[in-house]
Amino acid sequence: MAALALFISCGVPSSALAINSQDISRDYIVTAWGSPDGLSSGTVWAITQDAAGYLWLGTDMGLVRFDGVRFSRWLSFGSAQLPRAPIRSLCAARDGSLWVGFGASKGVSRLRDGQVQNYSEQDGMPPSDVTALVEGPNGSIWAAGSSGLLTFTGERWEQWQPGHGLPSGPMYSASVDRDGGLIVGTSSGVFRKRAAQQDFEPVEILDGNVSIADFSRVFGGDVVRAVVEDREGNIWVTDPIQGFRGIHDWQESTEKGRGAALLSDSKGNLWVGTWAQGLWRVTRDGPSGGLEIARAAGFESLVGDQVRSLLQDREGNIWAGTLDGLQRLSPKKVASITNVGLIGGVGVTPGGSVWLHTSDDHFEVRDGRIRQHDELRSYTRTLFRGFDVDNSGTVWVSTRSELLFIDGTRTGRVDLSSAGPLRSINTIASDRDGGVWLNDLEKGLLHWTRDRVETSLLPTELRRARIEIIYVDRAARTWLSFTDGRVATIDQDDGVEIHDVGESAGVYRAIYQDAQGIVWLGGSEGLTRYQGDRFTTLHRTEAFPADSISGIVQDEAGFLWLGTASGIIRIATADFDRAVTAPSSGLRHGFYDTSDGIAGTPRSFGKQGAARAPDGRLWFVTSRGVSILDPRVLSGTPTIAPVGIESVIANGRPMEARAGMSLPARTERLEFDYGMPTLTSPLKTRFRYRLEGVDTDWVLAGARRQAFYTGVAPGRYRFHVMAGNSDGEWAQPGAALMLSVEPAFYQTTWFLLGSALALVAIVGSTWRLHLRRVRKQFAIVLGERVRLSREIHDTLLQSLVGVALQCDALANDLEPSATSTKDQFYRLRRDVEDHVREARQAIWNLRSPMLDRRDLAAALGFVGRQAVAGSEVDLAVVVEGRPRPCAEAIEGQLLRIGQEAVINAVRHASATRINVELHYLDDAVLLRINDDGRGFIPESIVAGADAHYGLLSMRERAETVGGQFRISSQPGHGTTVEVSVPVAVAESRAHA
Repeated sequence: MAALALFISCGVPSSALAINSQDISRDYIVTAWGSPDGLSSGTVWAITQDAAGYLWLGTDMGLVRFDGVRFSRWLSFGSAQLPRAPIRSLCAARDGSLWVGFGASKGVSRLRDGQVQNYSEQDGMPPSDVTALVEGPNGSIWAAGSSGLLTFTGERWEQWQPGHGLPSGPMYSASVDRDGGLIVGTSSGVFRKRAAQQDFEPVEILDGNVSIADFSRVFGGDVVRAVVEDREGNIWVTDPIQGFRGIHDWQESTEKGRGAALLSDSKGNLWVGTWAQGLWRVTRDGPSGGLEIARAAGFESLVGDQVRSLLQDREGNIWAGTLDGLQRLSPKKVASITNVGLIGGVGVTPGGSVWLHTSDDHFEVRDGRIRQHDELRSYTRTLFRGFDVDNSGTVWVSTRSELLFIDGTRTGRVDLSSAGPLRSINTIASDRDGGVWLNDLEKGLLHWTRDRVETSLLPTELRRARIEIIYVDRAARTWLSFTDGRVATIDQDDGVEIHDVGESAGVYRAIYQDAQGIVWLGGSEGLTRYQGDRFTTLHRTEAFPADSISGIVQDEAGFLWLGTASGIIRIATADFDRAVTAPSSGLRHGFYDTSDGIAGTPRSFGKQGAARAPDGRLWFVTSRGVSILDPRVLSGTPTIAPVGIESVIANGRPMEARAGMSLPARTERLEFDYGMPTLTSPLKTRFRYRLEGVDTDWVLAGARRQAFYTGVAPGRYRFHVMAGNSDGEWAQPGAALMLSVEPAFYQTTWFLLGSALALVAIVGSTWRLHLRRVRKQFAIVLGERVRLSREIHDTLLQSLVGVALQCDALANDLEPSATSTKDQFYRLRRDVEDHVREARQAIWNLRSPMLDRRDLAAALGFVGRQAVAGSEVDLAVVVEGRPRPCAEAIEGQLLRIGQEAVINAVRHASATRINVELHYLDDAVLLRINDDGRGFIPESIVAGADAHYGLLSMRERAETVGGQFRISSQPGHGTTVEVSVPVAVAESRAHA
């Protein structure tokens, strides 16, 4: 390894500064953003973080805000204008103000509560390039730039006058020391004003032979020096000429480290942003006190080597602004081993060793050291496949045809010859008695013990199924998972049970028994629990990304950890119970991925995808090696920053989100942009939202930070959004925005009311025209019916009457002895009278649509009075109950039945009184006609009798409308006729 030596002093004797090429990404996760990611703003000259947690960037193209996901230029959300100039410095003050220092002699601006104040010469701010802005302990703001040093008094800026220990001329940097004093860097050197003093004192004076102006002419632009005090009180400085150094006893070195930015972080590290040598991290090298520099260059980790600004945020991330974009260095929470090849399994011995299995070698990790074991290569040159560590510490390894072992210092090969030649061993598992289970794709499941190999252990229905993994629990029960999703167990007596898993979670590739004896099965589509002879499955969802589980392990606190294709998940077994009982509530869980330092994504090539070491740390096999987690460090619940609604986009037009905002008419498409500053792991933040008035329940958005709606009607709405973490906790109360959508003129109440009235008028007019047309057509039909009845009456009916009279005359002219002939004439006369009666009835039907002019009761009274006219019979019509409408056909038939019954009573019963009763009952309409006539025996009426046809006609009329016809009579006691029609029939036909 190449190394360069620098000699510096910071209050101690000069120490060698070892420059090594080791990438900073060994300890940090490096993420970069540039133009393709939305940061198309040129050089990032300044970085600061405000009280809400947002990151602000000063760039060549203006002010940019970053929430961890989106870059937003000030023009996109700010209502006031800032000067159009590069931003060279930023300061987020404790009172919530954001101070902005510009280049191009544009001075300083202040942002507060969305308002902008631009300071000019009238406010004491001369035209100046402001390269540094800092806040003192008392809230005072200091600005360093081309016009020298200025301080803000609360109303205006005041120039720091020469004669107080500070030379005149440009100031290039400024920082506040531990005691609240001010340190500034100038073209002459470094000066310091302690908090209790009024004057500056020199800390370092540059060699007079060094010309800043010469450098400026060579490189162009402003010369930016940086100065900072570390937590031990040592002052460090860097510039493009003499490089990075401590203030005292500085000596020229072969490595200049020409810098533009300095940072002292919370861990005591120094960070140097250089002009073209990338980012440096300076640390002390153990007890010797020497300093060591770890270096990250653009070709290794960063987008660009020319670093111009540095910041440590409140989450501990280091941010670097370069000529090409922005970089974040997040401290890794997880250690990893990635230099031993593709790891297929991990196992732990009772003695505390962790074994890593690859297809070529095996590695033992113990006491922080990795030892490679290649002893098994003396037995085979083929690839290793199966792997397991038994409870005695023996490491078992299989190839396609052999079973090998490492037992302490012994190695060996197991004799499997009694099973015949093996060619396709795909998985193994050690049992509790020193034996090993093997599965050969051709020979099936085998069990090797110390003296023999048992074969054909499975029933016929399982022998053709392919075994995925084998696992032996503490009860010596052997679990088998198959590639078709089935699960089986073998007990100590070799009894095989095929389990009904119920809702399977796919193919199970991880099986684990926890400390409570519960067996967990990790599948391709979720997690299954076996407890109390019952299987319970929780399938993967967006809120529970448990897909392709490759490893399961329990920590010392009882939490279950799952290695999945998305990352590593931590759950509590009690939360699993709640999620099964109430699936809509989701499963609370912790989630860890590459943003925490996981080396790739968890995966394995067997059942040994995870293990717990005796020190409590958890080992997970991943796509890049193995990652080691300490649950005691990662178990804390991440805090949730307040969520905010940033903007509303109505029909594609961005608008500032303001409470009570009113959106213009014809707004149908709405987009709500919301967010929160999540600078470390923004994709772990979950959001849910609802638009009250549209959504009936929360909409789970995952990590998405937009809500979309179409077809929004005019009205008042309330948009509510909440943020949560992967543990399932939601930060109350979230953010809410009241807004309204104005109606278009055709959506207003008065327009709708007027339209409704106009529609009613149109419908009414149309209906009246329709009725008029129907009446006209009916009048034509009625007139034709009257004409036909008149013609029938004047022709056919009169002829029939004449025939009847002639029959009587002929009968009277016959000799008394011609009895038979007389009877024939009398029968002929009666037949003719029947025909006359039927013709008269038809004529009446044609001429008298009386139900069109009166209700049923009135019509019954009318036809009854017509029937008794000219006789001494009294007629009474009685109506009981509340009249209800019936179908026209039903009322017509009841009218005809009533008419026929009254006529029969007048003609044949010699009645003196007839009662017509119409009863509207709850379940029927009842018509009853009774008289006090001579009565008869209904059963004695025979075919051909005069009254028979009338009775038959009445019965048929009742049956055609779904009614019941009844007649009761006795000689000398009158007659009663009843017709009953059920209400259901009457009303259904009335509305048909």
